[in-house]
Amino acid sequence: MKIIDLDASAWSSEADFYSTLLSALGSSSWHGHNLDALWDSLTSDINEVRPPLSVVVRNTDRSATRYDGVVQKGVQGVC
Repeated sequence: MKIIDLDASAWSSEADFYSTLLSALGSSSWHGHNLDALWDSLTSDINEVRPPLSVVVRNTDRSATRYDGVVQKGVQGVC
């Protein structure tokens, strides 16, 4: 199983979460920054990294913004 390790300490927006995760997955530049697009890409073969995978998000307490569950919903919903 591939482990995707994300560091949230420098994130200041939800877009930072998506940019970091999508980059780690090897997604295309045209990939949408929303949960529906993320789900669609993880259940197809468009990313370089394919399931099974595990996503670890570190340092959420150090990020400039709180995500009100976006990270948790996104990660738990697709992995």
